[in-house]
Amino acid sequence: MDLPREYLFSASLYTFLEAILLKREKVKRYGDCTRSFPNSNHLRFRKKRSNIFRIGKLKNLGKRFNMHIVVPMSGIGKRFIDAGYSVPKPLILVENRPIIAHVVDMFPGETKFTFICNEDHLRETNMKSVLEGLAPNANIISIEPHKKGPVYAVSQVYHLIDDDEEVIVNYCDFGKDWDFSKFKQDVRDQKADGAISAYRGFHPHMLGTINYAFMREKENWMLEIQEKKPFTNDRMSEYASDGTYYFRTGSILKKYFDLTMEKLLDVNGEFYVSVVYNLLVNDSLKVRIFEIEHMLQWGTPGELKEYEHWSSIFKNLALKSWTNQKKRNSINLIPMAGKGSRFAEKGFITPKPLLAVDGEAMVVHAAKCLPEAERNVFVCLKDHLDNYPIEKTLKSAFTNVSIVSLDKVTEGQAITAALGLEHENQETELFIAASDNGMLYDHAKLDKFLFDTKPDVMVFTFSNSPMMDRNPKMYGWVRKEGTNALSVSVKIPISETPSKDDAIVGAFYFKNARLYKTVLDQLMKDNDRVNGEFYIDTMVGTAIKMNLNVKVFPIDYYVCWGTPDDYHTYLYWQTFFRKTKWHPYK
Repeated sequence: MDLPREYLFSASLYTFLEAILLKREKVKRYGDCTRSFPNSNHLRFRKKRSNIFRIGKLKNLGKRFNMHIVVPMSGIGKRFIDAGYSVPKPLILVENRPIIAHVVDMFPGETKFTFICNEDHLRETNMKSVLEGLAPNANIISIEPHKKGPVYAVSQVYHLIDDDEEVIVNYCDFGKDWDFSKFKQDVRDQKADGAISAYRGFHPHMLGTINYAFMREKENWMLEIQEKKPFTNDRMSEYASDGTYYFRTGSILKKYFDLTMEKLLDVNGEFYVSVVYNLLVNDSLKVRIFEIEHMLQWGTPGELKEYEHWSSIFKNLALKSWTNQKKRNSINLIPMAGKGSRFAEKGFITPKPLLAVDGEAMVVHAAKCLPEAERNVFVCLKDHLDNYPIEKTLKSAFTNVSIVSLDKVTEGQAITAALGLEHENQETELFIAASDNGMLYDHAKLDKFLFDTKPDVMVFTFSNSPMMDRNPKMYGWVRKEGTNALSVSVKIPISETPSKDDAIVGAFYFKNARLYKTVLDQLMKDNDRVNGEFYIDTMVGTAIKMNLNVKVFPIDYYVCWGTPDDYHTYLYWQTFFRKTKWHPYK
């Protein structure tokens, strides 16, 4: 009798199992009964029966070491349809592979898959051939479109789920970084009746407004779970389900799926797998929580775009093409004399400009995003200079450095920058950038743009970032016509679709330092403040009113580290992309 390949064991393991099962005595076991064979005449019979017995045991062990992966994917995917996607969500490409391929990749070594599909998708797309390519022996089941949720979908394939096999029900719209072998070991060692793969702490998608399935727990044993609502006001401190649900046996799954539907435990008409586990806990069954480090949330168009945005940023960082620049006879000015109160409130001790980004201080990374200059001016608080290695850091990274020390915080960034220019050549062209963001753009394109358009003032802008829709009041905005800036709005969005507009990066160009002072004088004369401060963003609007030639230069990618959430988001994706084998960022 030939065993499937996944059930085969090494010769040494066969020998080990035979020693345990047959003990090396002339003994044959039948259940709880034992018959002795007193002489060697029975050896051939014993050997034949022991081989049969061994194969049966190994088949059962094979079942134990493999799981049945059931993927409900029969939903309609209305949000993606409304967003203009032309293929079902599981077939949308992420990193040049369909989402469902990333789902299959979560379970290395597993061969038993059941995909529950929307019959329209099987008929109208290449879904069947895609699934066959991913899991050649999979069950591909067609059911009618519905809005009853994954529990209902799985109930349609009960006949394919053995009562005594381990089962994982896995949603079809996410990816993650986890160790599947450790998951299997944990649930088996802990003798869990059910288990949920979950995450807590900082995850960028948790900064949005979408809610997930949250849990109460004690020592990684689930006490309660609820869909679409956290238990506390600090949802990042709670475990949230990622969409992988384990059941020790198929019979447990079937019993509690049926009970969930009988009790009408739906959420807005849909039966979610998460809710099932409350019934297990109520019956004193044990539900384990297995923590993962990185969750790739692709369930909505917005979440998918956010992932794609960060993946593109780190692909471009891997290319390092933005560093190809020529030196200009200019001044690079970085005002960095703020208190950084938001970071201090979150427990950061080091001043924000010195926090590490890609192995160097944040301010160094930010300054290197500007064209290389003859002069590098940094305006700092005296308190920071006295207590932290700011001067050493800056002078080791740049040549011809001027560090201007201020005793106190000024009335705004525009004033701080002006103080840094007091002893500089007033006829030299000027670039200004914030100390807490990065920019990716073509430096040769910038050189040509400056040569062709000869601006008096230029503002660097970005668009198509998921951050713009999430926090539109954090940015300055520019109305433009072609490359000409028409007006500026600071902290107030200019449309209902912010991500399609031009937001101000926090980087600027002035034809010379003297012009900067002229525009600032007019801003102060107008007393044009935002939240009581003078902003360089607002100076762009002042320059427009002065009929200066004000241009807009869109960059490719804006990387913000300005708030603790921004900084943690960057580090989150950096850590993830750096450790994946398939992403170019290292």
